[in-house]
Amino acid sequence: MPAYAFDTARARDDVAAYRAALGDQPELRVVLRPFLPDTESAEHFTAKVAAVVAAGADAVDFYHYGLAPMNDLQRIPVALQALRDSAGRI
Repeated sequence: MPAYAFDTARARDDVAAYRAALGDQPELRVVLRPFLPDTESAEHFTAKVAAVVAAGADAVDFYHYGLAPMNDLQRIPVALQALRDSAGRI
């Protein structure tokens, strides 16, 4: 499911609603954009990744490599490492 929202709480709530509607199955993959208009910083993106995983996402995918500036793409490994460090799942 796309979670194209600037607000972290909105992305979290949308994922939680999908998870509640689907139950434990099927796998719920969430797509985030690590750049504007959805994300303004590495910290913002890291918080959003953690929020959607906590809300029930089984995996997080990222869109759109062809349009994102390289410095914004560098937010992806930062967010994933923070998730790993907090003993979360990806």
